[in-house]
Amino acid sequence: MDNASFHKSIETASLIEQAGCQLLFLPPYSPQLNSIEQTWASLKRYIKRFRHQFDSLIETIYFIFQNIIHKVQKYRNVTISDLSLNKLSP
Repeated sequence: MDNASFHKSIETASLIEQAGCQLLFLPPYSPQLNSIEQTWASLKRYIKRFRHQFDSLIETIYFIFQNIIHKVQKYRNVTISDLSLNKLSP
């Protein structure tokens, strides 16, 4: 679990233990263990990379996601690393 305050409540701990699970917390700040942190970092990096090519932020984000969708449709059986945005082109 991350360290959100509601994850540390007695009620949450009780529900987890009743389910037969063990409650483990991530270190206080560990973005390398949190995939959403990595996702946001990647998105911000690509926005910085392509932002100057578009008139608005929404157009930039649209371009990035359209490229991801195109790659997924083109390569249905590839790994996530094969979808590298380093290969994007406007």
